[in-house]
Amino acid sequence: QTETVRRASASRVRALVKLVGSSLGAAVPPGRADVIAATMIGSLQLARMIGSVAQGKALLAAARTTLLEQYDR
Repeated sequence: QTETVRRASASRVRALVKLVGSSLGAAVPPGRADVIAATMIGSLQLARMIGSVAQGKALLAAARTTLLEQYDR
C-alpha cells in the first residue's frame, strides 16, 4: 500500500475504535475498544466469505452475542 492509503486506513480504524470506545460502559476495562472493533471487522469479513448467507448471518449473530455477553454490563 502507498503511504497515503495506509494513513487513510489507519485514520478510519482509529475513528472506529474511538466510536466503539465512546459507547462502552464504565465497567469495560480501558483498551478493549480496539479488541471489540477487531472482532467486529473480522466477523464481518468471515461472514462475507464463509459460504451461504445463512452461515454468514449465523456467524454475525454469534459474534454479536459473544461481545454483548462479554462487555454489556
